[in-house]
Amino acid sequence: MLSLSVSKIVGAVSKERWSQVHSFEPFQEKLASHGALLLAVTLEDLERSAESELDLPSFGKEVLQRFHELYYGAEIGDSLFEHLRGTLRAIVDEFAEVRIEGIAVVILPTELPGKLGICYLAGVGSGSALALRQNQMYRLIEVTAFKERKGAYEIVSSSGFVLDGDVFFLGTGDFFRLVSL
Repeated sequence: MLSLSVSKIVGAVSKERWSQVHSFEPFQEKLASHGALLLAVTLEDLERSAESELDLPSFGKEVLQRFHELYYGAEIGDSLFEHLRGTLRAIVDEFAEVRIEGIAVVILPTELPGKLGICYLAGVGSGSALALRQNQMYRLIEVTAFKERKGAYEIVSSSGFVLDGDVFFLGTGDFFRLVSL
C-alpha cells in the first residue's frame, strides 16, 4: 500500500521570489485515477521593480489552486503522463507574468507485485528530482532549460516504478544550487 511521508525545506519569500513545496493525496477514487501529487515550485516576478504590485504569496496560492483545478478536475484521457505535462504547460502559459520553475511528481498506486506505484515526473524552468533506492542515489529528472523568450519553454518528463523504501528529493534550481546531492 502506498503511503507518503513528506518533509519540506522552503526558501524565504521575497518581493521578487516565492517558493513552495506542495503535497496532496486525494481520496480513494481520485487517488486511483489521478494519483498523489508532489510539487516543488518557485515563482519569480518578471518585472522585478519596486513598483510591481504583484503579491507573490497570494499569486502562488492561486497558481497551486489552478494546478489542482486543471489536474484533478479533468478526466485523464489516454495518458496520465500527458495529462500531467499538459497541466504544467497550461499553468506556465496562463501565468505568464511570472517565471515558473517547478518539478511535479504524481505517484499512482499499483497492484503490480513488488511495486508500490508508478511515478510520473514533469519539470519546467530549473530543478531536479532524485531518488534514493537501496543506498544508491539516482537522478530521475533534471530541468535546465530556461524561459529565454516569451512562450519558449521546455517540459522535461520521466516515469518509473516506486519501490518500498524509496526516498524522493524534489527541488527547484535554487535548492540544488545550494545543496548538492
